[in-house]
Amino acid sequence: MTFVDLYGQPAYEPDGHEGVLNRLLAGRQLGNDRVSIWHGTLQSGGSSDTHVHERSAQIYVGLTGTCTVTVDDQVHDLGPLTAVTISAGRPHRIANDGNEEATLLVVSAPALR
Repeated sequence: MTFVDLYGQPAYEPDGHEGVLNRLLAGRQLGNDRVSIWHGTLQSGGSSDTHVHERSAQIYVGLTGTCTVTVDDQVHDLGPLTAVTISAGRPHRIANDGNEEATLLVVSAPALR
């Protein structure tokens, strides 16, 4: 068993992201190869580059604020308690174009970190 306190985890800005801070809640670095879970915070204007995870599917779950998630050429609004599933190998991007900070959970299987 592993217990993780969100605020005890170091925040980091992933490569290819700007104005985005993640904290790892579950994953390889914490002893779990099957799934990784991050709490992400996107500042107003924060975004990722378009990128692909060749072997991992991802689920973005909105917690607060609103972001746009682009998968291939489809744009989805991600608000509180909504989710977007991204299959492995699909190009995707997330952006906070609003005036408020947005938070979300990012679940990846198999684990990315």
